[in-house]
Amino acid sequence: MDSTPTCDDIILYYKKLVIVLDNDKNVYVIVIFFNESAKVTGGCYKIMRIESLSIEIFTIFGKNQFNFSNGLNIVIGENDTGKSHLLRLLYSLIESNNLVAQQKADNNSYLLQKSLPQKLIDIFKPEKLAHLIKNGQNKSHINIDFSEYNIPFNFTQKTKIQVNIDKNKVPARLIKQDSLFIPTKEMLSFYDGFMSLYLTRQLPFDEIYYHLAKTLGLLVLKDISSPEKQILKSLETLLNGKLLLPQNGNKLEISLVAEGMRKIGTLSHLIANGSLNKNTILFWDEPESNLNPKLIRKLAKVLVDLSSIGVQIFINTHSLFLIKEFEILREINTQIKYFSLGIEVENNLRVSQSEDIEGLDDLVILDENLDQSDRFMKKIN
Repeated sequence: MDSTPTCDDIILYYKKLVIVLDNDKNVYVIVIFFNESAKVTGGCYKIMRIESLSIEIFTIFGKNQFNFSNGLNIVIGENDTGKSHLLRLLYSLIESNNLVAQQKADNNSYLLQKSLPQKLIDIFKPEKLAHLIKNGQNKSHINIDFSEYNIPFNFTQKTKIQVNIDKNKVPARLIKQDSLFIPTKEMLSFYDGFMSLYLTRQLPFDEIYYHLAKTLGLLVLKDISSPEKQILKSLETLLNGKLLLPQNGNKLEISLVAEGMRKIGTLSHLIANGSLNKNTILFWDEPESNLNPKLIRKLAKVLVDLSSIGVQIFINTHSLFLIKEFEILREINTQIKYFSLGIEVENNLRVSQSEDIEGLDDLVILDENLDQSDRFMKKIN
């Protein structure tokens, strides 16, 4: 049974008493109130998804629009085409939204004006916010469109601690949306001591690593809901039935385990401790790194299964093998969308997006794969 129902799971009554009689004839009285967004203030919450993002003059981006799937979003491109920047920007915006939502204040616009630049700095690590504006131009515009509301803002070369935001478009109440970001470097082998070091020392890591370390530090749940439990079982099969974490006071030598298996262990533990569930938005930077083809195939199935139960997923990848696996698994979940990023002649970023891999304008990794095949055939002939 799910521990946290969504608003759609509850019959809503406005300022009414709901009398519940259980099988043992115990009587419970539940009082349900609405806030102005028609969200129940206790016992459930709304789930948001990222519907679209528009970017102007931000890092490598010129003027680009992204329309996302509620399922699996796959970003493809050569190095230095903005793949990681896209995922980091989305995560920064969600975390800024969450920081303000948790405060349950009435001055959301003002709080967002301060939290947005701070999150961008904490995650992108520029010396100053203005360095995130493309090519030293004057102003950057960003608008993220959630399923419940949108947050449009801009900042200039002179912006220091407060961005400009359209106050009329920010709702009176923001909704906290659970999200996770798994970076390229695995953290399972060093997260335990990382948190205190991050808070007290200068480290070459951004806030994403600190967030993940805190999340990995959560203990596993006694029980999890059925769909997540099935996915967890498939991951534990890959791990030979073991979580790669301290158990019964005995610490496994995680550093001696292959890094690819540590990444599988990370995903397994995030599901086991309830951090990754059907309501989560998951970002993963190059999930295929340090995985052999057999594990990539298994990972593709897990990611498709997660998106099938409701997880919105954003990944970037260089792996044609992984992309082919997603296409093979498309019959399980058709909510898959591809985004190809490339650089045009004048260093402008070109974005191609399609629900079908064949619908992309160009696919560099496919071109390189075909070129390699041709060179290999010439070699053996």
